[in-house]
Amino acid sequence: MLWEEADRAGYEEGFIKRRRNLSGSSFVQTLVMGYWSNPQATTSDLNQAAGAVGVKISRQGIEQRYSPEAAAVLKRVLEASVERMISANPINLPILRRFKAVRIMDSSTITLPAEVANVWWGCGADSGGLKISVDWDLKSGRLDGPHLADGRRHDQKLVGEHEVVKPGEVILRDLGYFNLETFANLQSQDAYWVSYCKQGTVITLPDGTLVNELKVLPQKVGGSLDMAINLGKEERLATRLVAVRLPSAVVRKRRKHLREIARRKQQPVSERTLKLAAWLILVTNIPATLLSLDEVCVLLGCRWQIERLFRLWKEDGHVDEWRSQKPWHILCEVYAKLIACILQHWIILLALWAIPDRALHQACKTIRQHVYWLANVLRDESACSHMLTRLCHTLQSGCKMGRSANSPHTYERLLAFEYPSLN
Repeated sequence: MLWEEADRAGYEEGFIKRRRNLSGSSFVQTLVMGYWSNPQATTSDLNQAAGAVGVKISRQGIEQRYSPEAAAVLKRVLEASVERMISANPINLPILRRFKAVRIMDSSTITLPAEVANVWWGCGADSGGLKISVDWDLKSGRLDGPHLADGRRHDQKLVGEHEVVKPGEVILRDLGYFNLETFANLQSQDAYWVSYCKQGTVITLPDGTLVNELKVLPQKVGGSLDMAINLGKEERLATRLVAVRLPSAVVRKRRKHLREIARRKQQPVSERTLKLAAWLILVTNIPATLLSLDEVCVLLGCRWQIERLFRLWKEDGHVDEWRSQKPWHILCEVYAKLIACILQHWIILLALWAIPDRALHQACKTIRQHVYWLANVLRDESACSHMLTRLCHTLQSGCKMGRSANSPHTYERLLAFEYPSLN
């Protein structure tokens, strides 16, 4: 990917017009390794990265190479890396092993300069924006993405960019993907789904009786509800309604959040919406024989792991930050950082995926310290294998989370359940 694909793209995209020190592969490696090692790298830092990959070039020489053609080369390499979906051995957590895969999907937007709006169109007029969409299997760690799209493109239109859902897989998405037709298609493919319930969706009992949530939801804090319903006025999708009455402190926090959103949008929040904030309300097609009410709630909580992944890429990898004001420099930098995030994810799969209490931020920090050493051995299979083995041992020794006294980590909540008896 960093050699053959990058060199081929360099010629085909017009980045390399004649033989010179900086080839397509050396340019890609310089940026990827430079920003991987230091996401806030200066041109001087990139000059050192060029030396690490065996290229002698001045700082001005690197700066002059940023162009639409250079961005196209990096985009090609990024797309090639996305196609290589690497999986680890499935993690041994009781709930996850009941399904073929546990796939969480979401997207995140990076605001770009208006000068590149003709490449990636943002949400405003003459504004640039790049939406990255990821489908992540929490069982094997396989990363399908990031797929690239215009910043203004709706999340539901990005689902088709990802791998087709297979029987026995479970899909976890947020309310932005709530769609009864999508749920029906998943059920027809023998796949499972869990979602928050979108307010305003028609809910009926199997006999057709209309359900008023406020009348059937439990009133006591900690009380729960698990009942068979149909979703949709026309669709009548057979579903489980799962609900839990939340503590007062959580309810106050949720209502405050709703009012803040309403204030930003300059729209009133309805009294019904504020009342329903007192419950966690979920819908799913997973039968109770396979997943209990408590397990449904814990499983949907895993969806937040993809938010943590985007946070890792932005806070640790700085994919949405840059020093330059030049639009093509910025776009090249974003692509290079995304490639680095994918390579980093592959190493995490290799070293840590079997460890439930893995600490990703610490792992990323440790990997960055070894990037230039890795760059030196990329083309030597034996040396690269030895380097990765040592790096894996280092990560396994120190990149673990401690137990939380107040709020259990996701892996702790998952480990709390055992597979239900089949008797």
